[in-house]
Amino acid sequence: MRHFYKILSLASIIVMILLIALVGTALAITITVDGTRESAWDGGGTQSDPNEASVTNDGVDLLRVQWTNNTSNMYFLFETYANIYWGQFPVLPYIWMCMNTDNNTSTGSSFTGVCPGLGYDRYILIQGPAPLLVSVYDSNFTIIPATTSVATSGAITELSLDNASLGFNSSNCGVASTSVYMDGRTGDPDDNVRDTSDIPLTCGTPTAISLASFNTTAHNSVGTTIVILIALLGAVTGVGILWRRRRAF
Repeated sequence: MRHFYKILSLASIIVMILLIALVGTALAITITVDGTRESAWDGGGTQSDPNEASVTNDGVDLLRVQWTNNTSNMYFLFETYANIYWGQFPVLPYIWMCMNTDNNTSTGSSFTGVCPGLGYDRYILIQGPAPLLVSVYDSNFTIIPATTSVATSGAITELSLDNASLGFNSSNCGVASTSVYMDGRTGDPDDNVRDTSDIPLTCGTPTAISLASFNTTAHNSVGTTIVILIALLGAVTGVGILWRRRRAF
């Protein structure tokens, strides 16, 4: 009987460890670059932009720009008021991002007519038509090798870039004043977010890997597994109680 109780205790411990591990996994939701806005974006930074009456094509009128990061990548989301317009040849819409990654206007360069600020250290170009092309440039507009992923669907375009290509590391990743400039190449006025100054974009806290939220798939699969494990734990415990009662009689 002593051997049975050892097995029972071991089984209970294993079930509890698996349960804790699965709950931890469910809470660690990351950004998937697929053109779909997950609930994980709710924990990142956001800059909204008005629906300008002068921009007649809502597919190039930015509704908001969002950002977040983990220890490896920065993630950006661009959402337009209508399905985003990436066009076809020979018209090539694009988005420029100008980032003052060291938050110092005395270093870097400027981008006249595109970004309103000074001291930009990185320039990111997203260019249509789909499949989209992404290029990362330094302050001299020299291409920097970067690991990127981009996807677009409907009104959403998502982008990830490795932190190293942006010059971010554990000691240099704070405020990075940033401007976003979308040109639909359709004759509409260009959409500069924000219109008169830069976005106070911040990084450093790895929000993308610590959000306490579920996406639909993770919630269903993990939730079902948790129920099964709890039922298993209850069954094992119940068997133990019945065994003890039988032994008592």
